[in-house]
Amino acid sequence: TYILERDTIKQIKEKTEAIKKAISSLNKKIEDVKALKNELQKFNDIKVALEQLIKTDDAKEVGTEDASKALNNNKVNENSTLEEITKATKALQEAKAALELKISKAQEKAKQEFETKKEQLKTLIGSSDANNVDKNNELSIFGNTNITNSDSIKQIKEKITKIQDALESLTNKISKQKEQ
Repeated sequence: TYILERDTIKQIKEKTEAIKKAISSLNKKIEDVKALKNELQKFNDIKVALEQLIKTDDAKEVGTEDASKALNNNKVNENSTLEEITKATKALQEAKAALELKISKAQEKAKQEFETKKEQLKTLIGSSDANNVDKNNELSIFGNTNITNSDSIKQIKEKITKIQDALESLTNKISKQKEQ
């Protein structure tokens, strides 16, 4: 659009209005591209976070099928629409939250099982039946086997096994002592 010397004021105003509309349209397209890039970045961030979570021992312990399925079913690229990217991002966020919840519940269950087994060992160590047996190894296991918030499910299960082995060992010692 050019303004010529022979253009009337009305024509100049019309051309100016057309330029304003073109600028507005261009600005909207720029904003749309920015929004698309931002949403695509959000998608890529959540995708990477979910992929990393799937690789953890805790995730493998509780199962990653649903999360892997979400990754496979929600693929986007720079040619995808904003709506497609937003929908895929939401699906991956939900899959990540669901996997985190499964991990959290499994950790809590393992911690409760650990505490139960440790309490059983404590009770057996303190029982009158255990007074006349060598329980130094079991006392050491009882005192030195603890869990922390950073322990993986696998680590907690290993510690449960250690406590269970100590329980069985002390139970066998008590049985042998009673037989004599």
